[in-house]
This record gives sequence, C-alpha cells and structure tokens, in this order.
Amino acid sequence: MELFRQVARENNAVVTRQAIAKREAQIARTQFCAKANRFVELWMDFANHLNDKQMFDAKLAKKLAKAFHELETSDGWPVREPEK
Repeated sequence: MELFRQVARENNAVVTRQAIAKREAQIARTQFCAKANRFVELWMDFANHLNDKQMFDAKLAKKLAKAFHELETSDGWPVREPEK
C-alpha cells in the first residue's frame, strides 16, 4: 500500500510540473504576442507620421527601437543556431 501512495505522489508531482510548464509556456506566448503587437502598433504610428508629415520623429523612432529590442530579447524570439 505504501508503494501505491509513493507512486501516486510521484505521479501528482509529475502532473503538477507539467501543468506549471504548460502555464509558463502559455504566459510566455501571451507576453511575446503583446510585445509583437506593441511593436507593430509603434511601427504603424512611425510609418504614418513619416508619410503624413514627411518628417522623421526621433522620439517615436526611439520608442520603436526599444519595443523591437524588448521583442527580440523575449522568450518567444527564435534563436538561430550558430553556423559551424
């Protein structure tokens, strides 16, 4: 009977770890999508400002660069394997 309880506890621990990993992956995806949407929104603002006013907005460009850097350094960003 003790063996059964031990196996049940181990299975519960495995299931709990899997649920935590799945939730963390879901949170990472949600955060990546939010950062991507923020970047796209800023890109559209930047492009519209440039097209409408024919002027480069340095403040907006700085925000855009920061948003891209945040997106680029997030968990969902694809990492390219170094060439051998």
